[in-house]
Amino acid sequence: MVRIFIVFIMFFIFLEGREELNNGCIKCHKEMKIPTEVIYTRYLLVYSERKKIKKAMFDYLTKPSYEKSIMPKGFLHRFGIKEPSTLSKQALEKELDAVLEYYDIKKRIKLKEKP
Repeated sequence: MVRIFIVFIMFFIFLEGREELNNGCIKCHKEMKIPTEVIYTRYLLVYSERKKIKKAMFDYLTKPSYEKSIMPKGFLHRFGIKEPSTLSKQALEKELDAVLEYYDIKKRIKLKEKP
């Protein structure tokens, strides 16, 4: 019974995170055909730690500039520099947490268990 309850709770937590993403950053990126996976991968390669990635994304989203962008020039010419985020600091941090959780590389790595 406890297991069922825990699974039920986890399912709704997962759905809540997906809903936030679909109403926020990822929704807009999909509409504009901007590949969020590519952007996250670039941040991961440059900053490698979740805390550093979040700070860099936050800094860029609050005051976007060519200097703060990690994307190549061709990408920036195609999509341009975005407008500063209109979200509050707390809302932006929550959205970034949801994006980082969704793309968390640790969840995608499958290790073989030793026999």
